[in-house]
Amino acid sequence: YHGSQRVYDSIVQNDKQLDEFFAAVENPLAVEQTKLEKILKVSDLTVSYMLDGLIEEELIGKILLIPEEGIEFSTFLRDIIQVFSECLRQRLVDFNRERNSLRKFFSDKVINQLTSKANYDKIYLTPREAEIGILFADLSGFTKISEQILKSPNKITRLIDHWTNGIIERVFPLGACLDKVVGDCVILLFGPPFYNQSPEKLINDLLRAAKTIVEFTEEFLNLPENKAIQQHKDFGNFGVAIGANYCPSVVGLIGPNEDLTAFSSGMNITARLQGLASANQILVTERVYEAMKSSSDWKFAGPSQAKVKNVSKPLKFYLLK
Repeated sequence: YHGSQRVYDSIVQNDKQLDEFFAAVENPLAVEQTKLEKILKVSDLTVSYMLDGLIEEELIGKILLIPEEGIEFSTFLRDIIQVFSECLRQRLVDFNRERNSLRKFFSDKVINQLTSKANYDKIYLTPREAEIGILFADLSGFTKISEQILKSPNKITRLIDHWTNGIIERVFPLGACLDKVVGDCVILLFGPPFYNQSPEKLINDLLRAAKTIVEFTEEFLNLPENKAIQQHKDFGNFGVAIGANYCPSVVGLIGPNEDLTAFSSGMNITARLQGLASANQILVTERVYEAMKSSSDWKFAGPSQAKVKNVSKPLKFYLLK
């Protein structure tokens, strides 16, 4: 602001001097005041610092004030600036905490879209019934890998951490959001939070994600750091087993921790389907098959049937080739 006029807001009103400053400086918050004055071509710069943390303070912002020539800031004005800085600091802390909570489920791109809307939590995250895609991906051979090869809890944790993070990094751009990670099983949802895709597009993204997970898992298990796993006699049976479904569910932030999740019989069916899959197999429900059977992009084998726990009728499914 200059006087009462806004001259720069980083989105629609550019300021060449500030744009050049942010482009040239790696960490603008770390720049010393004397250097700031030189870069911004001003003198007598007043800086108010915004700090976060009770024990270890972290600089999260600066407010820079440049007085008109011949004018000095009064003590009262400096106090007002400090109050304003504290209010802004708290909003930044709250905003970052809010974004970190959303990062448990969504990509940064989705978070930016969500937080650009007022009351986004009520609009998009309140539990609702919707047709969604569900994917269960489980690491085949995990028990042997854990008990016979890695053995150490630290090594097991590191394996799952790297594997699951690699999956999320690859499937978030395909429209997935994370329901949860349970042991060595990753549960993904397709549709939330905007529910604005056609069934065909959603299911196509679901299958692309499934294929991506199989490809990534194969690459991951063959990395040099997994040499001990590669030397096991059953290495050929290690991989990822996937079940994919498209069905109505109640989806939203649910429970005391307000975690994003879905509830439906379809979740149970998808879990059972994943349990039927072998390493690097992708099994899909009849609804997924019916939606994609005429597409030249996907080929299926089947149908097959199996009796599964807690499901009255045999489960009909197809193998994605």
